[in-house]
Amino acid sequence: MGFDFFGIFRKKEKRELDKDYFFPPAWKKGSRKKANYGEPVKFESAEFFDFPDFSITYTGRAESTPSLNKGLLLQDWNFKAIAGKEEVETGFSPGTGLIGPSFFKIAEKEFVLEMFHSEILGKFIAHNLFVVSKKADFLEARSKHSK
Repeated sequence: MGFDFFGIFRKKEKRELDKDYFFPPAWKKGSRKKANYGEPVKFESAEFFDFPDFSITYTGRAESTPSLNKGLLLQDWNFKAIAGKEEVETGFSPGTGLIGPSFFKIAEKEFVLEMFHSEILGKFIAHNLFVVSKKADFLEARSKHSK
């Protein structure tokens, strides 16, 4: 069975793709786990982590190349936070400099997502872990560690 080169030019019937089959929503295929603020969470694709005020899931990693430096590859870790009908996309990008947190707001409250280094824990963490904390707790921990 070889490649049918001329088959690419033949007219084919148009089919609607079942997007849920190829790209099932995380809540259909993923598991749910309880999570606490300020504690490291080990994540994999399609898992939901239920915090007291919202749930969060890892939606994937994106790569990009800045226009000024084509040899540089930047990676972003993307997450979606959900509280009721409200959804907020957030993520983490170590970029090229300091490893900093990602701030986001959901359910009228402010939170911080940390990867690689956590101010809350005061140490570096593994690449497959993240920490979510309330913004006020994060700022308090940061002020303690900077003294």
